[in-house]
Amino acid sequence: MDLMHFDQTSLYFEEPVAPEVMGLLESAGGAYGDPASEALLYKAYFLAPESLLVLVALYRYHFYRHRLEEALLVGDRTLGIVGRRLGFPEQWSRLNPAFLGEAVMR
Repeated sequence: MDLMHFDQTSLYFEEPVAPEVMGLLESAGGAYGDPASEALLYKAYFLAPESLLVLVALYRYHFYRHRLEEALLVGDRTLGIVGRRLGFPEQWSRLNPAFLGEAVMR
């Protein structure tokens, strides 16, 4: 399974990752179904813990393996990272249209 396949379009979250990290992601996709795949994904995660590319691959791995609790944990971490990058408040209940308007410009 290709954990990185997204219909040949550019991703809004594409950002440079080290070649070692990209190699780990590609190896994990090639080993999907083998326990080594998860280990490769977590190694990529520990090397690039705030990389959205890594987090999306890890989320997809857990989601497609029906490990929803782990997928939700990765999703929550991803939302926190994106929220910080966009300048959102840590408490989502404080989010308002002004924050969204500023985030659109980023």
